[in-house]
Amino acid sequence: MAQSRTLDYSDQDVQRSPQTIGQSSSLQATEKGLLITAPGSDTWTGHGLTLPFALHGDFDVAAEMDVERLDPPAGRGESVVFLETEFRDPKKTSIHAKFAISPSNRKTGEVQLRQVSETGKFDYTELVNYPASNVQLLRVARRQEILYVLIQEAGHEVAKVLGKLEVGNHPILADDLRFILHADGEGRQVRVLLKRVTAHADRIDP
Repeated sequence: MAQSRTLDYSDQDVQRSPQTIGQSSSLQATEKGLLITAPGSDTWTGHGLTLPFALHGDFDVAAEMDVERLDPPAGRGESVVFLETEFRDPKKTSIHAKFAISPSNRKTGEVQLRQVSETGKFDYTELVNYPASNVQLLRVARRQEILYVLIQEAGHEVAKVLGKLEVGNHPILADDLRFILHADGEGRQVRVLLKRVTAHADRIDP
């Protein structure tokens, strides 16, 4: 691919200007990367950041991380860390590459699809649910009009393809690529050290 960008979150210059989602206090700069903490909530609340570039054509984006804490949810939902790619198509298609934990402590790598329904509301569909004890990399890659969702488990050298789906050739515009944490339930917590995000694409703006 013609262009690439790397955001090394151990770099102080990169740490100074994150575009935050949720509470800015949930992000803490450290020597090893950006420590993101999602405090538990009984309503859905995301904490994290948007990535400051747009992707055109084929692309490959990987987020390297250490999951330091992933409490099981208090309710029927899930506590989760995910890399989201949102496309500017009529259905506002969004694909989530996820690492989640269920109320029964089951940890999984997941692929989730979000689209606008005919009623104008968002529909969420979980397409893949794969057992994974700990994930150190979330990755999405488009080749022509097919998006591949991959995870790499801690201690493994090779990423696993969780699934693929047709997404068209719509670009991902600035702020539509996101790294988000959510902890379900008061008193619960998700904490992740985001070390690096690497992007390759036919064209990256800016």
